[in-house]
Amino acid sequence: MNEPWEKEVSSPDDLVQIVGTREMGGRPTKSAGKTKEPQQQYQRLQKRSKTCFGNVANRLFHEVRVLCLVVTYPAHHVSYALHVYRTWGKRCTKILFVTNYVYEEDYDEDGFPRRQREDDELPLLTVPHASTRRDGLWNKTRDAFRHAYLHYLDDYDWFVKADDDTYLIMENLRYWLHDKDPEDPLYYGCHFDAIVPQGYMSGGAGYILSRGALRAFVEAGMKNKTLAYSQGAEDVQMGYFMAAAGVRPGDSRDENGRPRFFPFIPADVVVPKSKNLSYWYWENLVYDHEQGLSCCSDTTISFHYVRKGLLYTLEFLIYHLKAYGLDMPVKDC
Repeated sequence: MNEPWEKEVSSPDDLVQIVGTREMGGRPTKSAGKTKEPQQQYQRLQKRSKTCFGNVANRLFHEVRVLCLVVTYPAHHVSYALHVYRTWGKRCTKILFVTNYVYEEDYDEDGFPRRQREDDELPLLTVPHASTRRDGLWNKTRDAFRHAYLHYLDDYDWFVKADDDTYLIMENLRYWLHDKDPEDPLYYGCHFDAIVPQGYMSGGAGYILSRGALRAFVEAGMKNKTLAYSQGAEDVQMGYFMAAAGVRPGDSRDENGRPRFFPFIPADVVVPKSKNLSYWYWENLVYDHEQGLSCCSDTTISFHYVRKGLLYTLEFLIYHLKAYGLDMPVKDC
């Protein structure tokens, strides 16, 4: 059942009829409204003369505030979402897993789980009226962004949507965003030139809305009821929404024209082979790129279809493996 769009965005107290949160595990609870603590912490950290960040990545972590919205469903909580939470998800400023409703009968009269859940540590944002199937992705994504508008608009600069099999290199995301104005109504991702006049961003590769884009997104839904409750493929629907809201698709390529967002696993683009130009990916890309080791930006941000084994492999290769001597100049040069 859909509640009126303007009701959902008029007051945080109204929204909890649709969306509930379970932050840091435990029973789903009603949202408590905006908290000023992240903003106050952010302002404190801006006093650079009194703060030692240690490295550039730590400094960007505190300066580029990112809310991650990862769409999942209950059957994937343990097999997918939990592993995201324990790897790249911990590098978001805040992360919420957007899922289906957890029913009250799962808890006893005192509010405790009837059984200990493996997924209890996940911070959940529940959308009760959404399907667990692929056709439920749009309802969950749409309501998650509306929830972010209501509760977190001033606490974060950028708002990321990802799937539970997306892998994000958050340090590269923050680097890409650090010199951009979050009030500009832009969104970034893997840009396809199809269906929507200005194209759309791949849902699997993940996409990023600026604060200005999030604000425009909600305002567009308030003005256009047909748009607000339209249904279809999640990433295409977001493309229609962004066009109606006046939000422009941004170019996220690096200085060499190489893309940063990919709707595939790394092997699909880094292995040298001939491109099948009739394949939907190559046929619909706004910006073409090479196939092989020169395919991707050195500061690539995302891959898709990353299951548990590959997820931990990427985690190890990016954050643990070192090639000895590459960053050590010899003294006789």
